[in-house]
Amino acid sequence: MVIAHLLASCVCVRRAARLVPAPAALLLAGLVSTAGNALAQPGGVAVTDLGTFSGSVSTLQSPNLTLTTAAPVAWYKIRLPRITDPHRYLDISTSGAGFSDSEIALYSSTGTLIASDDDDGANNYSALSFGITNPGAAGRVPPIAQAGQTAGAPFDGRDGTLSGDPMVSLLGTAGDYYIAVTRFDATFGNNFGVIPPAGPASDFSMLLTVRMNTPGGQVAPTVDGRNDSQPFGVDTVRVIADASANTADVRADLSVVGGNSNAQLAFDGDGERWEGFIDVPALTQPGTFPFIYRASNAIGDVTVDQASLQVLQLANECAYADQRFIASTLGTTVYTYTTVLGDVDGPWVAACTTPSFPPTGNDVWFRMFPSTNGTLTLSTCNSDTGFVGTQPDTLLGIREFCFDPFLSCGDDVGGCGVGTRLTNIPVTAGQEYNIAVRAWGGDIPNGRLAVTFVPGCDDIDFNNNDVFPEDQDVIDFFNVLAGADCPVCNDIDFNNNDVFPEDQDVIDFFNVLAGGACP
Repeated sequence: MVIAHLLASCVCVRRAARLVPAPAALLLAGLVSTAGNALAQPGGVAVTDLGTFSGSVSTLQSPNLTLTTAAPVAWYKIRLPRITDPHRYLDISTSGAGFSDSEIALYSSTGTLIASDDDDGANNYSALSFGITNPGAAGRVPPIAQAGQTAGAPFDGRDGTLSGDPMVSLLGTAGDYYIAVTRFDATFGNNFGVIPPAGPASDFSMLLTVRMNTPGGQVAPTVDGRNDSQPFGVDTVRVIADASANTADVRADLSVVGGNSNAQLAFDGDGERWEGFIDVPALTQPGTFPFIYRASNAIGDVTVDQASLQVLQLANECAYADQRFIASTLGTTVYTYTTVLGDVDGPWVAACTTPSFPPTGNDVWFRMFPSTNGTLTLSTCNSDTGFVGTQPDTLLGIREFCFDPFLSCGDDVGGCGVGTRLTNIPVTAGQEYNIAVRAWGGDIPNGRLAVTFVPGCDDIDFNNNDVFPEDQDVIDFFNVLAGADCPVCNDIDFNNNDVFPEDQDVIDFFNVLAGGACP
């Protein structure tokens, strides 16, 4: 497919001049709209198949052809691989010993006119040049010129960049292209439109040269785009594109099929990662969507390819679970979740479930930083969440940092059917905790998680001077209880039950001071 710097969708008549490419966005729009009705080849004419061109080594085809009054247009088919290197180029030209005035044109598999040329070859012959913009690159050869002929324009990539058509398959397959060769003065247009010059003409022969090469052994950026941090239905989606690049001077543009076609990805400069936000108002549900990117390096080469943008559910992975916070709220709070289009971010060990019946469903993640010490109870049981309907079949797990072992995990519990409940899990103020809900089997579109937080008592170092137990903690506690100011002291809600001032705070403070447990 032609993505950048290429021409499309216009009927063009040229006389001794090279065609100037139209905006690439118009071509992309045209290919998208016609991809479902792609023409196999120019209808009703013989087409010579020159085969697949590989850019890993130089690929060259040089057939002889003869144009006659009866057959004024010669057609050739070539297949191009997906672009994987910014230094790959494709050059097409006609040549001969005489002064035959030829014209050539290149078409996509849909019949869209990409580019055409009259006199960029030697004398009145023709040449098209795609890909690299450095005509001095290793392995590049100029258009063929015979002795006594004026040299043609150099092969300098002036006609744009080509790759296999990403609309053929989301897997990014190779793409077919068609070359038309005829006489001056012809008219070229879409739908394989070629109108050769009118009137009688003598037969003449020429050589058609088609060459692809990847000089210099350079490695192109490759991109794997994904989104793990925003849900569907939002105005913007955060995209992270991990790249392998041979140069730090890489930039990328992003076009999402089904979304905004002018989104920009900002490059963070380390040669391996693009990251940015894109507008995708047209995406109304999670899914995997194709996007097109362009990347260029310091000498102006452009490579075009397609990757997949996954718009996933919120909190799909532990690493992005900070998008779903669990508050340190006294009592029970119910949070909603869905495992649709999630994945498995475990590790879920055999101890979390019945080994003979391993789970197959996806998981989602929540994150908590308790404001005080306390205990947690986690539950997906309908009796705890208030959900009316079929009990979701779940597993639960809690760990500190992502990829740490689970502190606690489990599957079915008594009185809850296939639901899960983890009780009295001790948590420490300020520590990170990551909580997972996993579907045992099929996705859970509208799940609920009940989180019960019971705060514990503060520590007895009331004045936070790291000396305890001491009389000064007792003195400072009573001073604050009486209304005095102490910027470094804890609050007087010692038992963190959100009731203060009260006698129970004093009782609990002295119980803990004496070595007793916090009720």
